[in-house]
Amino acid sequence: MTVILVLSALALGYGIGVVGPWNLLGAWVFEQCAPRNVNRWTGSRVRTYILFALLAVTHPVEVVGIWRNAREVKRERRAAQA
Repeated sequence: MTVILVLSALALGYGIGVVGPWNLLGAWVFEQCAPRNVNRWTGSRVRTYILFALLAVTHPVEVVGIWRNAREVKRERRAAQA
């Protein structure tokens, strides 16, 4: 029984790895963040938050870079206004 369970788990893991739903989701989210697609998502704040949350889950390093860049731009704007 244990052998069947282990083999089933390995087969399921292999199947998921081959199909790559995580990679497909990440690619879709990254594509939605492209400048040509941004206008579709800016209509609703909720949609923007969902997209950003999915991007944070699938591409965390890029999200940190985006967040840091946005903070720097805000600081530069404040300095220019003062």
